[in-house]
Amino acid sequence: MSESARARAEQQQRAASDPAVSAWVGASAGSGKTKVLIDRVLRLLLDPGQVPGRILCLTFTRAAAAEMQSRLRRRLGDWTVWEEARLAAEITRLTGAAPDARGIDRARRLLVEVLEMPGGMRISTIHAFCQSLLRSFPLEADLPPQFAVLEEQDAALMLAEAREAVLALADLVAGELALLAGIASADTFSDVTRALLQDTARERLGRCLEGCNGLAGLRLRLAAALGAPDSLDEAEVVAEACAVEEAPLRLAASLLGASKTESDLGRADRIAAWLAAGPEERAARFADWCDIFLTKEGAVRAARSLATKGVGARQAEVLAALTAEGERLLDIAGQRAACRLGAATAALLALAAPVLDRYRARQRNAGMLGYGDLIDHVRRILEDPGSAWVLYKLDGGIDHVLLDEAQDSNPAQWGIAAALTAEFFAGSGVERGRPRSLSAAAVEAPAPRRTVFAVGDIKQAIYGFQGADAAGFATWQRHYGQQVRSGGGEFRQVQLDVSFRSTAPVLALVDAVFADGAARQGVVPEGQRLRHLADRQGHAGSVELWPLLRPAETPAPEPWQVPLEPERVASAEALMAETLAARIDHMIRHERLPARGRGVRAGDVLVLLRKQA
Repeated sequence: MSESARARAEQQQRAASDPAVSAWVGASAGSGKTKVLIDRVLRLLLDPGQVPGRILCLTFTRAAAAEMQSRLRRRLGDWTVWEEARLAAEITRLTGAAPDARGIDRARRLLVEVLEMPGGMRISTIHAFCQSLLRSFPLEADLPPQFAVLEEQDAALMLAEAREAVLALADLVAGELALLAGIASADTFSDVTRALLQDTARERLGRCLEGCNGLAGLRLRLAAALGAPDSLDEAEVVAEACAVEEAPLRLAASLLGASKTESDLGRADRIAAWLAAGPEERAARFADWCDIFLTKEGAVRAARSLATKGVGARQAEVLAALTAEGERLLDIAGQRAACRLGAATAALLALAAPVLDRYRARQRNAGMLGYGDLIDHVRRILEDPGSAWVLYKLDGGIDHVLLDEAQDSNPAQWGIAAALTAEFFAGSGVERGRPRSLSAAAVEAPAPRRTVFAVGDIKQAIYGFQGADAAGFATWQRHYGQQVRSGGGEFRQVQLDVSFRSTAPVLALVDAVFADGAARQGVVPEGQRLRHLADRQGHAGSVELWPLLRPAETPAPEPWQVPLEPERVASAEALMAETLAARIDHMIRHERLPARGRGVRAGDVLVLLRKQA
């Protein structure tokens, strides 16, 4: 153990948990993030003028909220039974100041005070908080008082029923179905409609359709953005492309026909035959026409044989005609691809939009809300000037807001946090009136300053699929820094860079990965350097980098032939499992564990997986 690293960590944690200042904390994995949160709550509770119910902690998962509740109660439970000397030492370590007799007495009574609160401490997920708020103000949210939250399994079933109902209308969606059937499976369509229900995707789609005046307007916007005709009709592009400037191409075919190489002769015949065809036949054979001038890789074919045969003064003219047609066809290929993309997108939305409408209608009729709906309704309430009194009542009941895993918050969730704290640092909202139940001594004490606290690590942002914006962590840091300072408060930025989990070699690798290049961008601010210190100094550790494993090619089975032995299908996951098993076997047989001074045992190995099987 390194005393300097441990002392540095304690200093950083004490600075971050200071209840008198607002703080924005960057916390790498294993740096004591949850401990800092609990320490800050404890220091807030130790203030005799602080009401526990006016502290709001918002985290990202139920497990994290439950862990915080459990650890907080465990600490408060310990305080009720510890000897006075031990409790005084603990409070001194936590706050940096020795407590008096009243401080000791308050610490012992905190557990009872918290347990007697209706519902306990306000530590919950953002969705649970939104659900609680909507329960209190259903009329303002235009919701039935008995609304229920739609669980994931029920939502999947309701979405499937809506999807089948829309697809059953074959006459109305025949064109869209025919187009999508050739490029996507039913499972893919299901995945897309499910993805469109995600918070930000649903919101963006709604704004897009509203801004474009429906699907028809959206098709026109897509066509303009892609550089395609308004109709998004690929056949129309091909028909127009069949009208070529024939004279230079006929001359090119004639000169190629004078060549003695088979490739030039064949090229000349194909050009002449296509030019002799009518418009409909040209369109039907357009792929052959493109093959004359373009390679399979999408490049313009060269006519190098002419340069060696000395065709004469018109050689450059022939080459220019062939090259110009090739480049024109490249542009046409781009327009055709744009038509396919635009038409497929429009067809997908033409099917998905009614599916989502049916889903939403059934959801409303059943009085049910999805998790994303909770966020949307709360945000609308807090942003609606007509519901300002709701925000006033909330603001009057909150002194401190603590945000956990802030790097995974999406713009809507940041909007809720901003609305909750909007009056914290403005005018009389900085020091809100105290509850009447406080003692005379508490009333005489100066009003506590209201604070906001956020902790996160953009390197651990994993909820991008739900619209989480890792850049928002830095953006809102600047926002709150300006707000707090303009309100006369102190805003503190703290970086927890001491890891209690990993050893020095592992941390050195992390620092090296984010030292420069693409990995650094968006993670490490310009002019700064990422650095991690190990609390476990002197502990052994090593990092092995393995090459990527790719699945082996498996030959296609013979039709109607049953193999005598099953073919071995080696997926990347299976290869990884086999390689890992072989590596562990070698460790157990031949290697020693330096930290224990003995050979490696099976119980020494822990395998972490990115996902469950």
